[in-house]
Amino acid sequence: MTYTIDQGDAGKPDLETVSKEMLVIFKDSLGADWVKIRPDMEKQVMEVRASIDYINELQIAGELTEESARELIEFQQLNIKMLMIEFGGMKDIAIETAINAAFKKVREAVNRLVNFELL
Repeated sequence: MTYTIDQGDAGKPDLETVSKEMLVIFKDSLGADWVKIRPDMEKQVMEVRASIDYINELQIAGELTEESARELIEFQQLNIKMLMIEFGGMKDIAIETAINAAFKKVREAVNRLVNFELL
């Protein structure tokens, strides 16, 4: 899948929207556990945004490799998984389902930045 990028920031995804969508997905997926984990999850989502920004910087500088983009996103996914495990009481399947749903938005954002399907 290829995205069309216009001049200016038109091709850059709205990271505020991506972040909000991720938080809504986590809230919906985690149910009652959301109240306990929310402050830490909000911090983690900000880290994801920072990684997307860094991917954008690498892309602009012509230094982005598929491997580096994948590693940055996988690192953020692992951090969020560890956070969820720390809070306990969540089943692995629930954790994986929540992470996969939320990171679908991240993949869409990164793919839009690089103008091809990277992740």
